[in-house]
Amino acid sequence: MYNKRMRILIVIPTLEMGGAEKTALYQAVGLKERGHDVTVLTLYNRPGFYTLPRDVKRINLNIETKKDFLSLLKNFFILRKAIKTSGAEVVISNMSAPPVTAAWTLGIKTIFAEHTYFDTQSLSFNKKLALNKADYVVFLSESDISAFKAANFKSKPVIIYNPAVKPIDMHNKKPAFFKPANNAAAAGRFDYVKGFDILIDSWAIVVKEFPDWHLSIIGEGPQKEILARQIKSLGLEQNITLCQRLENLANVYKYADLFVLSSRREGFPLALCEAMSWGTPCAAFNCPNGPDVIIKDGIDGLIIKNFTAKGLAEGIISLLKNPEKRAEFAKNAARITQKFSIEKYIDKYEALCQK
Repeated sequence: MYNKRMRILIVIPTLEMGGAEKTALYQAVGLKERGHDVTVLTLYNRPGFYTLPRDVKRINLNIETKKDFLSLLKNFFILRKAIKTSGAEVVISNMSAPPVTAAWTLGIKTIFAEHTYFDTQSLSFNKKLALNKADYVVFLSESDISAFKAANFKSKPVIIYNPAVKPIDMHNKKPAFFKPANNAAAAGRFDYVKGFDILIDSWAIVVKEFPDWHLSIIGEGPQKEILARQIKSLGLEQNITLCQRLENLANVYKYADLFVLSSRREGFPLALCEAMSWGTPCAAFNCPNGPDVIIKDGIDGLIIKNFTAKGLAEGIISLLKNPEKRAEFAKNAARITQKFSIEKYIDKYEALCQK
């Protein structure tokens, strides 16, 4: 615990559905509860999915999304003015590079929080600048830090793992889209990186041996129609349901008999942490990054190293054949909330703010 009360500005592009947005909310609430003066700044005027507590101030800039030079320059000065007016002593920028540079020009301490797989091959000029000007860059894995150091950026890298927070069950009943028994679930944005196409192909293999098991995939995104067509082409309409996004997935985790993470890559998957917090047996691809840090393979979950639909299906089938192993995973998985506690998460961000 640190005693100095600070004015902290937390920046996030939007409050739409996503792991980065949820962790920004954790930052805001956690630092506010520690007695700090916290303001959340969102950049774009898009419908919010998450709601901030009333005692956390919010600024919405509604800046343009145009990419021409004059628009970018205009946005930069709007952003710089907002940061200056906020009176912030520290800026935590989640997934956005320009606030880091703007705060740097004002002499304000900056923490740049990465929330995804760090790819040095696709860095914009703005991001490269931010990675050199931030006081600290927060990563989610050792491999990301190694890549960052190899690229010779000047900011100081640190690891802060996302917290495993058990969501509160607001419904206390089984989801309407679940079947009476044998329910598997997956959740996330419907896009290529989440690997739901692989999961659907794998489920076509699973149901040949376990036709009474049903898969619900919860989310939304640009690939929804593509995934729906894939399900139809495989004749799996009775075996897989694409469900609309939910703000709170607690009752999904609570009543699911299995949770599957099929991502091609991750930053540090919050959905996996939340599922484990509810004691849901989990199976996950060993994608970069996060699953092999979160799961102790064979103890509190299953890590699948064969990155194919067949490999995923074989892993799932091995668990469906072994209810005792699923029960063991369920018993051990809930410890994740101690390993990656919200208290430790806020401690580390507070320490960076105070340094």
